[in-house]
Amino acid sequence: DGSNSYLGNGTGDIIIENSGGNTSNQLRFRAKTGEESIVAHGNGAVELYYDNVKKLNTNPGGIKVIGNIACDGDNQKLILGAGDDLQLFHDGSHSYIEAKNTGGLLVGTSHNNNIIFFTNNTNRAILTNAGHFVPVANNTYDLGGSTDRWRNVYTNDLHLSNEGSSNDVD
Repeated sequence: DGSNSYLGNGTGDIIIENSGGNTSNQLRFRAKTGEESIVAHGNGAVELYYDNVKKLNTNPGGIKVIGNIACDGDNQKLILGAGDDLQLFHDGSHSYIEAKNTGGLLVGTSHNNNIIFFTNNTNRAILTNAGHFVPVANNTYDLGGSTDRWRNVYTNDLHLSNEGSSNDVD
């Protein structure tokens, strides 16, 4: 019927709206006049606001967050899946992306771009969209080291090139 009920003292309000027609009833909380804090819709959707800007919206498809999601503390986890299958967390020393309980951990893209590996804000290697694993810069990075070596390399056809350098194979 378009009627509204107000509770408030002029600085903050609780407004119950019955708009009628095609719009749903709403329950609105305002921390101060004119600034939304929480809006609960008659269809079950909820909106959360900060400084009158929508930051979270629930809908039948889930929750949409505008901005960061923060877990303030070590060992606080973002957990996904019915069996807590995927967990992202920091333990105070290291950061983890962990697949638990079921299936593998798949890392990739569903579009025609590369996967870039970086450390210290510097790109180091690329897994190209064609499936090749290459260094970002020519003649800059090693595979293995003088004391940490790969045990075996299995290949169908091995091409070695030492252009600009001497040959040393043992």
